[in-house]
Amino acid sequence: MVHFNVQQEFGHEPKLQPEQLSTIDSVLVDGRMQPYEWIMSRSGELFKTDAISHGDNHFFPGPCDIAWDLAGTAVEWNLNREAIEFLLGQFGKFSGIDLSQRIQDYMLAYCVFRLGFCKMATSATSDSEEEARLNLSYMRYRGRAERLLNLPHRGIEALD
Repeated sequence: MVHFNVQQEFGHEPKLQPEQLSTIDSVLVDGRMQPYEWIMSRSGELFKTDAISHGDNHFFPGPCDIAWDLAGTAVEWNLNREAIEFLLGQFGKFSGIDLSQRIQDYMLAYCVFRLGFCKMATSATSDSEEEARLNLSYMRYRGRAERLLNLPHRGIEALD
């Protein structure tokens, strides 16, 4: 999917090592990490409103690596490098899994999936407010994917 979408959108192959997107421990991810899918309690805790079935519907491949949701969080919340390091550090502290060398490629995969989704959905929503929202989202995902493709090296330190 990444190779196909990058080729279709940017006209070249991405420089990806296949193992960077391999799944170590499959989980059924949420797949949608947009800020509007979260609510804050009165005590300040964040809760995901609908984390049950997104990862196992006709748009997603079913079980995959948890890196997908962490990359989705980084993209959707527009996290900077320090915030991504904190997120991955906290995840690693509780899971024992270091994703720092794989997160950039998962962020690219997430972006090209979402840009393809938005581009496809736009064709079904012409002349509506939804079309404008999808176009803005498409452009945001495309811009982030393009920046990720142009980074000189891989790893979290490249995400400045």
